[in-house]
This record gives sequence, C-alpha cells and structure tokens, in this order.
Amino acid sequence: RELCEFIDFALLFNEPGVYAFLAYYKGEKGLPPYEKNFSKLVKALENIKSTLIQASDVLRSYGFKGKIGFPSFVPNTHPVSSFSLRARVYARQAWSNLFYDVLDETSPSVDFIGVDYYTKNFVDSTGRIVFSTIEPEALTRVLATIYLRYKKPVAVLENGLATRNDALKTRYLVDHLYSVYKAIEAGVPVLCYLWWSFLHGYEWEGYGYQPFFALVDVGEDYTRKPTQTAQQFSEIARTRIISVDLLHKVRETSYPKKIRDWRLLDQELQVTT
Repeated sequence: RELCEFIDFALLFNEPGVYAFLAYYKGEKGLPPYEKNFSKLVKALENIKSTLIQASDVLRSYGFKGKIGFPSFVPNTHPVSSFSLRARVYARQAWSNLFYDVLDETSPSVDFIGVDYYTKNFVDSTGRIVFSTIEPEALTRVLATIYLRYKKPVAVLENGLATRNDALKTRYLVDHLYSVYKAIEAGVPVLCYLWWSFLHGYEWEGYGYQPFFALVDVGEDYTRKPTQTAQQFSEIARTRIISVDLLHKVRETSYPKKIRDWRLLDQELQVTT
C-alpha cells in the first residue's frame, strides 16, 4: 500500500497454469506438494483465478494507478502426428486448460495480458513433450490472437534461449524481436519485450543451474561479463532498428531441427557437434 505511487506495473502471479501443472500433475518431478491429481489441478487453477481477480481489486482499493497483469506461459503445443487423436486432444487441452481458461476468466480484471513464450512443443499420445522446435514467427500470431480475443494490450514478459552459444542466442533474440515488430505493425499494442533472463539463475524441475538463459554472465570473482547477445540487444534498444543486414547476418546460424529438452540445449548441441 505504501509503495503504490512508485510502481508502474504490478505482476500478480507467475504462470498460473505452469504452477498448477507442476504441483498437481508432474508428481515428484514438479513443485510442492508433488502430487498427480487432476481434480486438484483443476481446483488449484480455480483458486488461483479467484485470487488474481481479488488481488486486482485489492490493489486498486489501495489507490494503485499503475497497470496490473500477470505472466502466462504460452504452451504452443501441437500433436507430434496429426493421425494421433490422443495427441491432438492433449495438445488442445494444454492450450485451453493451462492458458485460455485462465485468461478468459481473469482478463476483465487486468490492464494487459502478459505472455511468456519460448518454443513450439510437440506432444505424443501420452501428453508427453517429445521434442521442441524454435518458431519465432509464432510469437506474432500469439500476440495478435490474444489482442483480438481480449482487446487488451499485451506484454512479452519472458522470452529466451538456454545456451552459451552466442551466435544461436543472438539469432533467437533478433528473430523474436522482429516478430514483436511484425505484431506491432499489424496493430497489436505491445507494452514491452523482456528477455529471460538478465543474470544466470536457478531453474525448477531438477534443472538447477544447468540452463544458461542469461544475457550477462558472472565470473568466480563476481565480475559481470555481458554476452554478445546482450551487446546486440543493447544496440537494438538504443537505435530501435533491426536492419535487413542484421537479419541476414544472424540467420547464417541455423537453429537445431529438433530439441529434446529446450532447457538443456547446450548438452544436445555438444552431442550433435
């Protein structure tokens, strides 16, 4: 309440669908309470949606004048085979249960729709993600679809690639920034684009410190070392330009065709090279 006048944007809850899925579907590989109970997953989502709506009301009752929203992870799930009915059902359920259902109910209570977008994911007949691909152009479609559906500004709150391969990471950054530009060009009001993440951090689900999303590395003496990707991001932010030459240059680096686990990309790159 005391800090309201100093805050421009308030994010209420991080990735509601992901939390409910990890806590009540993934079991011991997820988050507390490490259960596998679909009815509890549904109940958790209902409670989170109610909490988001109430939290928005409470903030505004305090006199908060900034913009209120929360990040939603974009599943971007697709069936590994169009001939597999079960895979198609699982792919649709991820979109509906973990993404749209939350936004459909809570969007009237927020000022913008936040999205976390990473990869395109292919699921099999058991609902397991068997591989992922990098599809920057899908971000344009996601932003446009969300805006048309909810008539609210959108914000890219997470986007990133877990690798120390700077050429690959820089291409990912430039391609996704270009996709955001294409969405803006199409009339989508985009509030911001944030990279995940600024510094190296700990990842859940047993990944620990293995995935390297950071723009800035930190040495053993705590010296900060900006990556090539950070320098490129800085230049684009200063000039507000993504040139045709830059697009051609970064696209000399190829994306891997199939990624078994996008958070352990460096391990796969070492195997393939």
